[in-house]
Amino acid sequence: MTLPASALPIEAPAAFLGVSHSATGKLWRDRLDARGAARALAIAQRHQLPEMLARVLAGRDVELDAVQDFLDPTIRKLMPDPYTLTQMEVAADRIADAAVRAEKIAIFGDYDVDGATSAALLAWHLRHCGLDPLIHIPDRIFEGYGPNVEAVRMLAGKGATLLVTVDCGSTSIEPLAEARRLGMSVIIIDHHQCGDELPDADALVNPNRLDDLSGLGHLAAVGLVLVTLVAVNRELRVRGFWSAEMPEPDLLGMLHHVALGTVADVAPLIGLNRAFVAKGLIAMRRRDHIGHTALMDVSRLNGPPEAWHLGFMLGPRINAGGRIGRADLGVRLLLEGDVSEAARIATELDRLNTEFSRPAFAIALEPGGIGTGSGRSIGGVDLGRAVRQAVKDGLLMKGGGHAMAAGVTLRKDRLAEFRAYMEIALAHDVAQSRHVNEVLIDGAVSARAVTAEFAATLNRAGPFGSGNPEPVIALPSHQLVYADEVGQAHLRVRFKSGDGAIVNGIAFRSIGQKLGNALGAHRGQLLHVAGSLAVDRWQGTERVQLRVLDVAAPDQGPAVIR
Repeated sequence: MTLPASALPIEAPAAFLGVSHSATGKLWRDRLDARGAARALAIAQRHQLPEMLARVLAGRDVELDAVQDFLDPTIRKLMPDPYTLTQMEVAADRIADAAVRAEKIAIFGDYDVDGATSAALLAWHLRHCGLDPLIHIPDRIFEGYGPNVEAVRMLAGKGATLLVTVDCGSTSIEPLAEARRLGMSVIIIDHHQCGDELPDADALVNPNRLDDLSGLGHLAAVGLVLVTLVAVNRELRVRGFWSAEMPEPDLLGMLHHVALGTVADVAPLIGLNRAFVAKGLIAMRRRDHIGHTALMDVSRLNGPPEAWHLGFMLGPRINAGGRIGRADLGVRLLLEGDVSEAARIATELDRLNTEFSRPAFAIALEPGGIGTGSGRSIGGVDLGRAVRQAVKDGLLMKGGGHAMAAGVTLRKDRLAEFRAYMEIALAHDVAQSRHVNEVLIDGAVSARAVTAEFAATLNRAGPFGSGNPEPVIALPSHQLVYADEVGQAHLRVRFKSGDGAIVNGIAFRSIGQKLGNALGAHRGQLLHVAGSLAVDRWQGTERVQLRVLDVAAPDQGPAVIR
C-alpha cells in the first residue's frame, strides 16, 4: 500500500551549521525549509535580486508576485476604503458635523505612546479645521486605564459636546454611559479587544469588534485615527468645507506620529502598518517636525532613524511622563510649535526616562484602597484577553488591552488574588513561549561580505519589527580576535574570517550573561556567530557592525556558507 505524500513522516531539518546547543542554550535553524529555499531561488531569478535578500523575503512568506509591493509598500495601494470599518461612516459624519458647527470636542487618550500619538494626530487635524479641542490623558496612578466618570464630567463641564476616545474606550461601559447622560455624543476609535457588551456610543470604530470584517485588526490606534481622518477629509470635501483659506490638511505629512505609535505599540509590521512605518521614517528623517526632532535630539540619535530607534529610544521617553503622573507631556511635545519649549519638554522626558524601569506589570495603590496599573506582555501570551476575563469574573473593577499590553483598576484587598489569578491564567502560554528556544538564521556569509552596501540591501526588506523580524545572519568559524567591555555591561568584539577580513560587533547587555561568558572564554578561538547588522554612525563616519545575538563553538566538520 502506498501512502500519500501528506501522510509520510517529515524529517526535522538539520541544525544550522550543526548548532544544536549554542552558548545561550539555543538550537539554530535555517529560517527556510526546502519549499522556502525554492521560493527564494525563484524570487532571486524573476526579480533579479541578490540571493540573501531573496532569502529574507522568502523567510517572511512574501509570495513571488508580491515582491515589488513588499519592497516598496505604498499607502496609496494599501489604504482601504475607510467605510469597510464598522460604523466608520457614522463616525466621520459626526466629526465632520462638529467641524462645520465649530463644536467643542474633547479627546480622551491612553497614556502610552499609541495613545499620545493618536491624540496628537486628531488634535492637529481639528486645530487645522479651526477648532480648539480639549485633550485629556488620564493619570496612570490616580485614574487608571481608560475613561472614568470624573474625567467625563470634567470635560462636559468645560462645554464639550463630542467626546472622542482614542486607544481606549471599548470596555468603558459606565463612564461613556455617563457621557451620554450629560448630553455628549461619543465616538470610540480603538483597537483593543472588545467584550461581549459594547459601550453606548454614536460609533465604535474598532477592527477587533466581533462584527467588523475590515481585516484591519493589526493596526495600532494611531493608524486607525489616520484612516478615520481620511474619511473625515472626504466627508468635509463633499460638504465644500475646504477652501483657499482653509485647505485640506496633508495627512501623509503627519506619518511621523503614525510610525512612532505603531512601532512603540508593537503592532505587527505587515500590510498597511509597513507602509505607515516606512513612509513615517522618511518623514522623520526630514527633521521637519519640531516635537519629533527634539525627541530625536534628546535621545542622542546620531543618524537617520530606523524602526528599532522608535521602539527602544523614542517610545520609552514618551512613555516616561505617564509613569509618574505627567501623562500629557508626550502629547504636548508632539503638538508643540516652539523649538525652545519642545526642547525643554523633551529634556524633561529624557530625565524621567532614566529614573523609571519598565516592569511587566506595575500597580500603584491609592490612599482610598484602589489600585491602578498597566502591564506589558511577551510574545505568544495574550495579556489583554486574560485581563478582560478577570473583569468578567468580577476580580477587576475595570480593565482592557490587547495581546501585548493592558491596563487594570482593582481594589487593594484583591491584589494578591489578582496576582494568583494571572499566574494561573497565563501559565500555559508563558510555558509555551519559553519552549520557543530557537534562533532562526536567514543565511550565512563571511566577514568580507559584511559591508554598508550589504546592510543596505537587507534593509530593503524593512522596516523590521513585530511581524517582520530583523534578518539574522551567521558568520561560520570566525576567530574572536577582540572582546572588551564597553558602556554598561556591553561587550565590543571583532571577528576575523579565514581570509583576514574583520567585522566589528557588539553584544549588548551580555556581561555576566551566558553570551558574555562564552565570548570571554573564547578569545582567540573560532566561533560560529549569529547576529543582525546595523550601521554605526560616529563623528560623521559610518561603519557596519554586527549586533551579536548568539555564538557557538564549531565542530570539526566543514562550515558551509549559504
